[in-house]
Amino acid sequence: TMASYRPHEAALEDFGTTSMGPQSAAPKAWRPTAIDASAENAKLRSRLGAIARVHERELVAADAVARFWQKYSLDRVFHAWRRTIADARAERERERNQLLADRATEVLKRRLDEKDVAIEQAKAEARSARDGSDAAKRGVVDELRREQD
Repeated sequence: TMASYRPHEAALEDFGTTSMGPQSAAPKAWRPTAIDASAENAKLRSRLGAIARVHERELVAADAVARFWQKYSLDRVFHAWRRTIADARAERERERNQLLADRATEVLKRRLDEKDVAIEQAKAEARSARDGSDAAKRGVVDELRREQD
């Protein structure tokens, strides 16, 4: 088993001999010992940990970048710019409509005032005509009386 290996025996095996005697003249392939395996595992774990930490930092950075672009993306900036322009246009349109409404109100008031003046003039003319017709009637009545007398 791997636990039964001792480093010096593994070194001797590489030269073809062990404490039990010569095995063969050709060196054997290296076989990891328990110590080598745990050291290799520790190296792999530390590498994996470093990779995981780098990956985690990259994920955090990618998330921050994604949030930044979501917040300040050109698309959002463009739409905000369009909204600003649309708001300005709408404000100008509201002001224009208000001016037109004010002008229309002034025109209507002026027309109403003109109609009121015309009505008052018509009333005055009617009064004067009535007064004149009353006077004319009195004149006709006076003439008839004179004729009868």
